[in-house]
Amino acid sequence: MKAYRLTFDDFVELQNLHLGKKRWILQWASTGIAVAALGRSLWLGPEEYPILQALIFAAILLVCGWVFAPWMQMNRYKKAFAAQERIEEETQIFWDVERVEWKTEGGSVAFSWNDVIEKKVGKNVALLYESPLSMRPVPLRVFEDEDEQARFFAMVTGKVV
Repeated sequence: MKAYRLTFDDFVELQNLHLGKKRWILQWASTGIAVAALGRSLWLGPEEYPILQALIFAAILLVCGWVFAPWMQMNRYKKAFAAQERIEEETQIFWDVERVEWKTEGGSVAFSWNDVIEKKVGKNVALLYESPLSMRPVPLRVFEDEDEQARFFAMVTGKVV
């Protein structure tokens, strides 16, 4: 049995892993609109749609999409992390060839490897999904070495070594 405490950095990484490319939608949308505004100005000409106006509009969109939106997202992560009182509790994780189990002071959850429908592995955290929206984090620091980590993920994929 291994023990860990989920840190804020773990939480941010697991949120980003879970959201994937969806977290970039606002940034790419603002870039697309900014490019469209500049293109419209060039297409219609400066009389109907001044270039300076298009540049200011594009700059505002890019700042909102690439500076303000990530800042807002990080604030949402901080609030979500702080709102979950038990998230920083010590969690014990146990696994064998049949199942994986997480235990905290508040209770436990276990599921068989066959119930894992997806896994996502980041730089410091892995997520095991038991449904499209229900996942369990596994900080990679719980593994003693790369061999133990490889054996764990082999059980996830059903290729036990």
